[in-house]
Amino acid sequence: MRTNYIIGFARSCMQAGMLYTTSKRHEGYIAITTPDTKYPFESVVTFVRKTISSLGWKRYLWFAKYISKGGENLEARMLKAEAEICCSTAPFYN
Repeated sequence: MRTNYIIGFARSCMQAGMLYTTSKRHEGYIAITTPDTKYPFESVVTFVRKTISSLGWKRYLWFAKYISKGGENLEARMLKAEAEICCSTAPFYN
């Protein structure tokens, strides 16, 4: 199944000690990192293995190429979009 790479991500985050629960009832989880976080080799291997097994080699290579491009994160894109909306010169009609 193509969404199994999420399982690989969750397992690798657990191995690295980055996965936390959002409530006492374990209703949701969040992976928290800092820019200086070092990922253990074992957790990287787990993520790569699970991603390849779920996506296949062709899609995995596309995924790896897409990730390596980098670029703006979601927060930067949303702030940019918000600035464009706030600074729009379009008239408002009530």
